[in-house]
Amino acid sequence: MVFRFNTMDKMKKLNFCGWFVLGTIFSLNSLEAKIVFDGEKGLRLEGGFLSRFFGGFESDGEQAQALLEKAESELAENDFRGALSTYKKIAKRFPIEKVETSDGRKVYAAAEALYQSALVRERYSQWGKAFDALQQVVEKYPSYDFDKVIVAQSRIAAKLGAGARTKVFRFIPGFKNYGQALEFHQKIAENARGPEHAPVALMASADIARRDKKEVEAIDSLERLINLYPEDSLSEKAYFDLAVIHESMVKGPLYDQGATLKAVNFYEDYLILFEALAKAPRETDDDFAKRREAWKLRLQEAEKGLGRMRDMLARSKLEIGQFYHRHGHKFAPRSSVEKPAIQYYNEAITLAPDSDSARSATELLKEFEKTESQP
Repeated sequence: MVFRFNTMDKMKKLNFCGWFVLGTIFSLNSLEAKIVFDGEKGLRLEGGFLSRFFGGFESDGEQAQALLEKAESELAENDFRGALSTYKKIAKRFPIEKVETSDGRKVYAAAEALYQSALVRERYSQWGKAFDALQQVVEKYPSYDFDKVIVAQSRIAAKLGAGARTKVFRFIPGFKNYGQALEFHQKIAENARGPEHAPVALMASADIARRDKKEVEAIDSLERLINLYPEDSLSEKAYFDLAVIHESMVKGPLYDQGATLKAVNFYEDYLILFEALAKAPRETDDDFAKRREAWKLRLQEAEKGLGRMRDMLARSKLEIGQFYHRHGHKFAPRSSVEKPAIQYYNEAITLAPDSDSARSATELLKEFEKTESQP
C-alpha cells in the first residue's frame, strides 16, 4: 500500500511538472504574438507558440514567401506540375498572409496562388477548374488586380465558346461544353458590372445561346446589354439581334403574333435609334470603321425584316377577317360578322399597303361593297 501511494505521488508530481513546463513555454512564446489589423481581413493574431511550433520556428508569412518563391522557380523551369502542387498548398494554408512576388507586387499569398494555378490549369485545358480558381480570387480578394483576373476569365470562356475541349488527366480530350461557356460569360457579366468587360460577356453569352437554340437566354442577355449599357458600341448590334431572334420565333399567320409584334418593335427601334451611327465611348477609330461597315448591312436587313414582319401581321389580320367573312354566318347573323371582317381587312391594308395581303383584303372589301349595293 505504501509503495502504491509513493508511486501515485510521483506520478502527480511528474504531471504537475509537465504541465508547468508547457504552460511556461506557451506563456513565453505567446509574448511574441502580435495582434494585426487588416482593413480587408480584419483583426488577426500573428506569431505566438502555435505558429512557431507548427511552422518550424518560422512565421506564417515567411513560410508563404518561401513557398511562393519555390513555385515561381518551378514555373521558370517549366515544372508546371510541381508549381501547381505548390500553389495548391499556398492557397490552402495561407489565406491571409501577404507576400512579395518576383516582380515586386505585394499581394495575398492565396490570391496569387489561385491566379497562377488557374493559368497552369488553363495550359492543361482544365477550363472549369481554372475558371473556378479565378472566381475565388474575385469573391475573396477584391484588392487583387481585378482587370487581370477578368481578362483571364474572358479568355477561358471564349476558348470554351469556340469549341475547346476539357482534357481529362491533362491529355484525354473530353466533350465540347457550350453550356459551361454560357455560364462563364454570364458570371463574368455579374463580376464586372461595368462597361469595360460586361457588354462583351453579355454579347458572347447571347451568341452561344443562339448557336445552341436557346432563344430565351439569348434574349435575356441582349436585353440586359441594351438596358444596362445603352451607350456601348455593342448596343447597336444587340437591338438588331433582338429583332432577328424574335423574327425567328414567328411560326406563321395562323399562330399567335406576339413574337411578330416584338420583332416589329425592335426593327423600328433599330431604324430610329441608329439611323445615323456615332462613335461610342472607348471605341477606337479602327473598331468604329469596321462597325460602320457592318452597320450599313444591318440597316438594309432591318428595313427588309420590318417589311416581312408587317406583312406577317397583315396576313394574320387577313386570315382572321376571312374567317369572319366566310364562316362567321355559321355562328351568328351575317350582319353581326361583317363589321369585324371589314375591320380586320382595313388593318391588313394599313399594316402593309404594298403587300399581297393588302391587295387581297382590298378585293374582299369590294365584295362587301357589291353585297351592300345589291337591293
